[in-house]
Amino acid sequence: MEIKAEVKSIKKLENYFFLVPDYQREYVWKPDDQVEQFIIDIDNEFDPNAKEQKSYFIGSIIIVENKGKYDVIDGQQRLTTIILSLCAFRDLLKPLSLGTIEKKYLQTIEELLSDFDISTNESKLRLELQYEESKDFLNKLIQSLTYEDELTSSIQKMQAAYFRLKTHFETYLLTGMQGFINYVQYFLTKIELVLIESENLSSALKIFETINQRGAGLNAMDLVKNLLFSKANETDFQKIKDTWKSISMNLQNCHEDSSPLRFLRYFVMSRYHDGVIREDDIYKWFISKEGKEATNYETDPLAFAKELNKISKRYSDLVIATERVREGGNYPRVTNIGLVNKYKSRQHLILLLALDITFGDGEIDYLAEQIESFFFYSNVLGIQAKNNEGLFAAWARKIRQAKSHADLEEMIESNIILT
Repeated sequence: MEIKAEVKSIKKLENYFFLVPDYQREYVWKPDDQVEQFIIDIDNEFDPNAKEQKSYFIGSIIIVENKGKYDVIDGQQRLTTIILSLCAFRDLLKPLSLGTIEKKYLQTIEELLSDFDISTNESKLRLELQYEESKDFLNKLIQSLTYEDELTSSIQKMQAAYFRLKTHFETYLLTGMQGFINYVQYFLTKIELVLIESENLSSALKIFETINQRGAGLNAMDLVKNLLFSKANETDFQKIKDTWKSISMNLQNCHEDSSPLRFLRYFVMSRYHDGVIREDDIYKWFISKEGKEATNYETDPLAFAKELNKISKRYSDLVIATERVREGGNYPRVTNIGLVNKYKSRQHLILLLALDITFGDGEIDYLAEQIESFFFYSNVLGIQAKNNEGLFAAWARKIRQAKSHADLEEMIESNIILT
């Protein structure tokens, strides 16, 4: 495996043109969370009174060469935020009456956003987002053009990030032009990244996996997605990408897209793992011998992605049913569970997700009725719910074996589960 890793300041990214492939995750950083932390981290390192600033390492970007440009395999959130920052710097400087030095900085920023190619008489953007949710918002922003198309969730986050960055940078401008230029200089020359260039996509995904394993609890969903791409034939990339988009939409529909680890954790506990599993251990389980053999994702990653998609749809529907404020909908018994447990109950999903993938609403609501009775009984007797997760995980192992409604009824009636 051939790997080239180099430390680059943001200014030295002028020699690269980046692409975020369409199978990668859309922009998800929030202005009051990751973007705010991005700002705080830089401010903590920047000393406006220092004669010589210290360099600040902001992370790594994994890339693969692609016809003169570079596919970004990891680091696209950070890289997109850097480009949004450059747009904000430009838009703060451009309306002002600038001196010679300030004009040089503006020119440098503009060249970091795009470069004119004399062979084609066209501008080449430093960063292009190829996933569908991005539309051409970033392209328009880089070119100072008005965006008037659909505001997808990703675009709304990019807009919010841009305005948060611009508002913050403006505080430096209010102290005077020299203070602002000092900050821009620091941003361009002292903030550094490690650019890791791999020879091919498979190697790049392996690097991504290795770098992120220690933080698997924070990255398990993305790690699993990249794991599937690393095992798939390139002819299946589009199918897996479309399937993963459907998974993301399912989680978005129940407002759990920004924190998908509970779904992934319950998916593993209900359908494959024997017992409770912590968020930090999810990815470790996937790459363990047990995880590989249970899910068979190495042999057929597309089939596993499709299963994950079907269960994410069930999960989404059941979360929505749980949070209904009155009876009705397709799963009235699930809604009753939510009413009994004040809407935010989720542990019952472990059992309902364990049902065979072919089961329909009838089996789901039948099992939900039994769970409702269990919760009512527990609440009346004042039994603490802290042990329910372990109990439900043990019952889920048995529920997986039911292949018909009759099997399920027999389990209930013979007290194999919910006793």
